[in-house]
Amino acid sequence: MRLVLLYDAQCAVCVRCRELIEAREPLVPLRFVACRSHEARTRYGSVPFLVHELVVVDDDSGAWWAGSAAFVMTFWALASTRMLAELMTTSLLAPTTHTLFTWISANRSALGWAAGAPSCEGGACELAHHAHGAMYR
Repeated sequence: MRLVLLYDAQCAVCVRCRELIEAREPLVPLRFVACRSHEARTRYGSVPFLVHELVVVDDDSGAWWAGSAAFVMTFWALASTRMLAELMTTSLLAPTTHTLFTWISANRSALGWAAGAPSCEGGACELAHHAHGAMYR
């Protein structure tokens, strides 16, 4: 299994999250691809939530996760957070995980200060967000 994280390279929060993830030890090989890039559109353009949600793709099988499910998969791929990811999928914590991820996604622009930037560039953080449960294929 090799995971590709499709993230918004125009969002200060997303870029900072990428840096934090890259600083951790992966249990699964990770690669980052900007969701608006030519590569993302060419290789993963059939994923319905591309650009609108965090998307994680298993490059070997083609399986993908979007939104809060992709958030959990990212935690699952890291040595320091795998146990947390497993807890996040329990019936007790899954709704809270979804709510937390949805809140963070909806407030990326306002949270830019936490990432060391005054706001997201070019309005990228103003993307419409969909209310949905865990999505995966």
